[in-house]
Amino acid sequence: MIQLSEQTGKSHVWVKKQIYSVASTPNYSVIQSRKVAIACDATYFGRRSEKTELDGFMAFVDIFTGQVLWFKFLKNETNFDYQEGLKYLENKDFEILGVVTDGRRGLANVFKNYPYQICLFHIQKGIRTLLTKNPRSEAGKSLYLINKTFIKDKLTKQGYLEKIEEHLKTHQEYINEMSDTDPTKYKHERHRKALRKIQNSLKYMFTFQDHPQINKLNTTNHIDGGLFSPMKKLLGNHYGLSKEHRKTLIVQFCNSRGKNL
Repeated sequence: MIQLSEQTGKSHVWVKKQIYSVASTPNYSVIQSRKVAIACDATYFGRRSEKTELDGFMAFVDIFTGQVLWFKFLKNETNFDYQEGLKYLENKDFEILGVVTDGRRGLANVFKNYPYQICLFHIQKGIRTLLTKNPRSEAGKSLYLINKTFIKDKLTKQGYLEKIEEHLKTHQEYINEMSDTDPTKYKHERHRKALRKIQNSLKYMFTFQDHPQINKLNTTNHIDGGLFSPMKKLLGNHYGLSKEHRKTLIVQFCNSRGKNL
């Protein structure tokens, strides 16, 4: 740093800023346009109540290579941010074979021109939350078991629908039971919410089965476990970094991910 300062005739503070400026620039130039299948999501650092523009991070990852195709620092994720990432890849002539997300509302419309998949683990987790981990009713236990095993059993859409239809037929009385205190409301509303979640997700639960070229595109593990987890582990090993230095480390980490094809 001192040597560079002497060579340039600038202060060491100026030299340091220039180094960090270069180091914190996305290295998109090494990424070649090609066929990709995208997993995209956002994650956050620090306390959510004290977020700044550097406390949120969104990325688009190619599941075939693990390469980070595009990323952005942000305060809060919006569907416009996902549109921005998609537009970037389209302008670079990437052939997008499919997209998987956590199912955020509105994203199906953002990616309407491509095969769109909602992460099965996110669907499974959402239904489990509504049913609880230990449902007491027979209907709750029935739906809980379907939800627990459908990924492991690799059910087809038809197989899944058959199980849901059998559940609805068997437990119709329970599902339609009205509240004891308010006859205008259903008694088992959380169970009904779980069924509605299934109904709303069905269109995008089994997209990967209809498109053999993206048959691994059914969860966001490629980005949650493949990018965000090791990134946060790396940041944990460098505890105490300023937000600017953390940004630099994240950019360098992303630039090094996957195969530079």
